[in-house]
Amino acid sequence: MNEPIKLPPGPSGRVRCTLRLAKDPVTALREWHGRYGDTFRIPGLPDAVTTCEPELVRQIHGNRDPGLFKAA
Repeated sequence: MNEPIKLPPGPSGRVRCTLRLAKDPVTALREWHGRYGDTFRIPGLPDAVTTCEPELVRQIHGNRDPGLFKAA
């Protein structure tokens, strides 16, 4: 049986985060990056994971497997 994927830490509150992103996305992302590190979760429908880690960015954008990031 597959283990559930553990998401990285991030801010809480879908509505609050959505409003912050709509109002001032650059400030929100910079604050969350400072608080949670290079890779963090943004709650939403569905949750999103963002990263500033160069090697992870290369792996994500360099991978051509269409099923790799498919929602479960």
